[in-house]
Amino acid sequence: MVKRPAETAAQVKVRMPKQLQRTIERAADESGQTINAEILRRLESGYQSDALVAGLLDADSAPLLRVIAQAMYLARDWPGDRSKTLPIAIKTIVDTYFGVSLPPAETEEEKSGRDLADVALVSGGFRRAVTERSRISTNEPHELYYVARKYGVSVDAVRRVIQRVGNTRNKVRAVLDKTDNEGASKNERSGTQAKE
Repeated sequence: MVKRPAETAAQVKVRMPKQLQRTIERAADESGQTINAEILRRLESGYQSDALVAGLLDADSAPLLRVIAQAMYLARDWPGDRSKTLPIAIKTIVDTYFGVSLPPAETEEEKSGRDLADVALVSGGFRRAVTERSRISTNEPHELYYVARKYGVSVDAVRRVIQRVGNTRNKVRAVLDKTDNEGASKNERSGTQAKE
């Protein structure tokens, strides 16, 4: 085995799900490469595709395309009829990105498509910032959607709460914890303001 100078090759230990490990091993076998070479190839191509997407699109729409691509990738192994589930997932992702409130899912395909969209939004990194900050950005539709889904309220209800108490996550959480399933607190329905 050829030793490489320390500055040209870093050794990194990575934890991953067993299923992902098996997927990488199969891909390495199919391409005739080592597992290490397959991982490096995938990482490099991911950064290259990010750069390509960023070059083709403006900075605002590149994350949207990335999450749609993630949904398409995940749909390969998703249970159910992909021809029905994937379009629902893509529409859900686009609606979420633009802050459109979604009506409740009525069919199993709609539920499955929305679940696929949720997984793609999280695994595509679209929602990562939601858990990392103490404030909710009203300029980030996915943050509003995340909070709305978490509490079972509409995006508009989240916006109203933010207008009333500010965008600090703890204050919004305190109000939404008292919110019923219709998306409006008792005070909002009656038209009175809550005293702080």
